[in-house]
Amino acid sequence: MGGRWAALVGRARHPVGLAPARVASAVIFRRPPRRMQPGCTWPAFGAPYGPLTGFIALLLRADLTAVALFLGIAFAARLEAARAGVESAVRPDPGPGA
Repeated sequence: MGGRWAALVGRARHPVGLAPARVASAVIFRRPPRRMQPGCTWPAFGAPYGPLTGFIALLLRADLTAVALFLGIAFAARLEAARAGVESAVRPDPGPGA
């Protein structure tokens, strides 16, 4: 009987835990405070600073995307090397100025 009970509790743990979270989120979204929400203020940023703001924002987004991409590639390469059991680099690091 103990094995069946443990299996039942193991299977029901996630649905039983998610039910109160669903109820809480439904209450939060159904009963919010009734007040006027402010409008979008960030689109007005380009008005005083000109169209150059949009260009700079695109450059910043491209830069952050590239950094995230390169970090993800480096992490994936290191993870694959660790899984393959590679302990040292294929080529030694040439150092600064090389």
